[in-house]
Amino acid sequence: MNKKEYSKFSKKNTEQIDILKKFQTLPGVGKSVSMDYWNLGFRNLEGIRIADPEELYVRCCKLHGGYVDRCMLYVFRCVHYSLNTEKPNSEKLKWWNWKDTEKNQKSKR
Repeated sequence: MNKKEYSKFSKKNTEQIDILKKFQTLPGVGKSVSMDYWNLGFRNLEGIRIADPEELYVRCCKLHGGYVDRCMLYVFRCVHYSLNTEKPNSEKLKWWNWKDTEKNQKSKR
């Protein structure tokens, strides 16, 4: 790798790290989930804000080659709420409060 190639690589890597850190400011999002957002093609919060959590979960399952724990869906729902709500309720910023309701479970059977 020559100096010019290294410079491009280094800049791109720095940009990725900055974006991943920004993702990690979202509720329930750590290193692993921020990397999932990256691998799903997101490069900014606006893209995540307008994405449908249910569709993200399906895409995430495909990305990982099969079943992904439903907790990931709950994180996606929580993040969607936080990015789309001006004054979010602090209880709703906890991913575990976004579990499927009994009504949702029955409709999926």
